[in-house]
Amino acid sequence: MSEFNVSVKTRGVKLGYRWIAKESTVCAPMQADLEGSKFYALCIRKKEQRYHGALHIYMPENRDRLGGFIRLEIAIEDLSETQARALSIAYLKLPISGDIRIWKEAQETYAPESDGFCTVDIPKLQKIIDEAIKANEPCLSNRKPEYKLHMQEAHTNKGGMKEKAIEHLRQYSLTSGDGIKIFLNDQIKIDEADLLLQHDNLGAEKDSVQEIKLQPQKPSDPKDPIAEKPKICALGLKK
Repeated sequence: MSEFNVSVKTRGVKLGYRWIAKESTVCAPMQADLEGSKFYALCIRKKEQRYHGALHIYMPENRDRLGGFIRLEIAIEDLSETQARALSIAYLKLPISGDIRIWKEAQETYAPESDGFCTVDIPKLQKIIDEAIKANEPCLSNRKPEYKLHMQEAHTNKGGMKEKAIEHLRQYSLTSGDGIKIFLNDQIKIDEADLLLQHDNLGAEKDSVQEIKLQPQKPSDPKDPIAEKPKICALGLKK
């Protein structure tokens, strides 16, 4: 199994959100940025030559005492560049039901407890994430990006721009500096992101695509293993 670390913040029926076992301090700010996002809820950040990911998975079969969907706030530390891109592709490929992204295997690691909180099988969740990454990582090219891609979906085009986002992630490596690299969400705009994809559920009537020209990029970090050519790959996720 790959050497990245997985932490989870979630809640039970009666007790509110808290970290299971260990808090991810490096991912906590990214989790806060994703608050309120359901349809797209993923952030990738680079810090000191490593990549860290945050994503939310809602569970329609598990609800709190007020009837709200319980979510897994998954934090993934110490990814390589290609792992970060492959994780984002795997997330974008997840099937959708309404405004909820379904990842059945990940959702099944959650179990409610009689005290009103819950347990999460984190080793099993890490294995599921690892398999999804490995299924998508061989597809990646190492082309240097020429532009940042910022997109906003209209409320009538739910998921309509995800294929463009997936293709961008397959073709282009991420820029070399620290900061947020990939941000998928339901409204917040982060200008520094290499790839920004928002779903405007508040009423935008037209899609928006912006290609922001980049300055020439420094050579890639030799520690980042990147496949030379894109390949056909499997989905890597089970419905």
